[in-house]
Amino acid sequence: PLKTISLPETILLIDDYAFIYCRQLESIRIPEGIKEIAQYCFSNCVNLSRVELPETVRIIHQSAFATCWNLKHIAFPSRLCEIGKMAFFCCYQLQEVILPRYMVQVDDCAFAFCKKLTRFTIPGVVERFGNMIFLGCEQLQSIFLPKSFQRYVEENLFPPLTEQQTYIQYM
Repeated sequence: PLKTISLPETILLIDDYAFIYCRQLESIRIPEGIKEIAQYCFSNCVNLSRVELPETVRIIHQSAFATCWNLKHIAFPSRLCEIGKMAFFCCYQLQEVILPRYMVQVDDCAFAFCKKLTRFTIPGVVERFGNMIFLGCEQLQSIFLPKSFQRYVEENLFPPLTEQQTYIQYM
């Protein structure tokens, strides 16, 4: 059973389902040059708590980190532009998300059922938001948005929030 993985710098692609169900995996460092985290790549790695993503990553595909129950923190590369459907679905320990400034798309249920998620920050303009991004995020208390998002919130174009009181603050 793998606990830690440090991939060599020569790797340019990690394929779909590459590490799915590596239940003992606790940490991984992805090398520079990797541009995409493939679909279901680390799905069901229930003990994964630490992920180091390089600045070269542009896309995190569908369910790439789904049900990584112990993932507490992930620093997104500044050039990341797309987060796929259910990419962080059921990452129960994830507490705070700060998207990069030039994010283009966040797909359906990307952060659904991140039960300990309390803060979500969007520093730039995201062109497309999917549905139910915050579904089941019971602890979500603060969402920080650029001032330009105020219209989307007022017109109910922003993804619906959970039932509890969530404070939207504009930067």
